[in-house]
This record gives sequence, C-alpha cells and structure tokens, in this order.
Amino acid sequence: MASLKRDGVSLFYEEAKGDKRPILLVHGWCCDHSFFAPQSKHFARQGHRVVAVDLRGHGQSDKPHEDYTMQLFADDLAFLCRELQLEKPVIIGHSMGGVVAFAFAAML
Repeated sequence: MASLKRDGVSLFYEEAKGDKRPILLVHGWCCDHSFFAPQSKHFARQGHRVVAVDLRGHGQSDKPHEDYTMQLFADDLAFLCRELQLEKPVIIGHSMGGVVAFAFAAML
C-alpha cells in the first residue's frame, strides 16, 4: 500500500494501474480498503485505474483524535484525487462511503 500526507495525516490507499476511466472505492464506517477487494480486482482486470482508500481513522491510515465528519472525509478524497491526478473518477461508496462520495460530488 502507498500513502500520502495531508496536513500531517497519512492517508493510505491501494492502487491498480489501468488506462480506462479511474474508479475510486470508498469503504463504510469501521471498514477499510480491503472491503472492496473483489471489486478492485474485477475493475482492474477490465483495465480501469482503481484506487481503494483507507479513510482517516480506518485501516492503515492515521487515526488522529478529531471529529470525523463527512466533509473532512470528502476533503481527503479531493486531496487524493488531486495528488494522484485522478480525473473524473467513478466513485463507488459503501454505506457511509456513499455519503462521503455524495459530499465529494457536491464539491465539484
């Protein structure tokens, strides 16, 4: 897994390279990137660039003592998309990840 730092917080992600439209996978509360392992493999086999994140406070990402708001998670996604140069990704969210995806889409 790789990571990027945003404001001192390490955000981990797993990435599969591909030439087709990027797909960003966002897990739900108390989950991590591995929740989407079957989907990640499937879309990678189809040639998509796939990024599965560990939201802050989850998985291998840092767990700072702060309020974990949907907007904060969405801001982290925007940061990751900028840093990884993910242009117009398809965002797939599970449970709380769907709410985060919606908050991210509302920013665009």
